Amino acid sequence: LHPSGGVSTLNTITDAVTLANWIKTLPSSSPCTLADALKEYYAERRPVAREALDRSALYTTLVGKTVVSSAVRAVVKHILPTWFWRRLVTNHQLAVRPQVAYLEKVEERGNVGKRYQASLEKARKILAEQEAEKDKVYPLCVAVSSM
Repeated sequence: LHPSGGVSTLNTITDAVTLANWIKTLPSSSPCTLADALKEYYAERRPVAREALDRSALYTTLVGKTVVSSAVRAVVKHILPTWFWRRLVTNHQLAVRPQVAYLEKVEERGNVGKRYQASLEKARKILAEQEAEKDKVYPLCVAVSSM
């Protein structure tokens, strides 16, 4: 990932939040539940990381010193409208607003919709189920043994 693109920082923060969401929902610390949480994390973050890598390659081409880089810069500067380039780059970065599932939901503001965060929705659902299970009142059962 190209350091000037700012993608590494976004990915690091989003990785940490996604991992925190999955860890918070673990019912136990057994290796099986941890492995399941890591599978969910991997399934959610791998496509996003791949996309970030592709965007970084594009950025590297734009700032490079090769003939191809110069040609791409000329096209971007003189042919593509500025609004298109800003929308292509900026909206992607502004859409990344990770949120932790166990904190209060943040109000939507701004004109760029946020990217879907699967771990947030799934973790909130699991945490609500765990909370409901914890609040259930079970009747006391008295075992009567025959002698």
